[in-house]
Amino acid sequence: MSPFSESPNSGRPQVFQPPQGDLAVLHGSGNPLLAQSVANELGVSLVPCRAMTFSEGNVFVQIKENVRGRNVILVDDFTITARTLTTLATALKDRGAKDIYAAVTHGALSEGVAAMIGESCIRKMFMTDTIESLEEALPDNFEILPVAPIFAHAIRSIHERTSVSLLFANG
Repeated sequence: MSPFSESPNSGRPQVFQPPQGDLAVLHGSGNPLLAQSVANELGVSLVPCRAMTFSEGNVFVQIKENVRGRNVILVDDFTITARTLTTLATALKDRGAKDIYAAVTHGALSEGVAAMIGESCIRKMFMTDTIESLEEALPDNFEILPVAPIFAHAIRSIHERTSVSLLFANG
């Protein structure tokens, strides 16, 4: 079964089915515009937050909206150490978030990071296969999503001289 389905708001391919119930989307330390796009696609608001990692490795987290009882999706463009991601997940759990999911475009995971995420409060870690750098086994809470169907759709559309605009946010 493909992890891709049609987005209810746009008819474009959607990477995963969002959890049911009250939903919040937050961004990690990276790309807030990506997180905003995901929130828009899911028809929910982006919860204002701030996550900063300092040179000595400490992470400062500020969540500016109540997440108690809500399912949360953390969105980031890439992760190497997942320090900010797991610290933010713990902070959300401490503030009463229900289930915490993470969606990361590029997972260039350092050694031991997959196990750390596996032991964290992140229920499911969605990551694309754009980087094949995983030398260790992934825990059960990881789901790797292939990008090949999206590339194939674009290539087919170009070859057939049809629109590829459905693949883009304002298509």
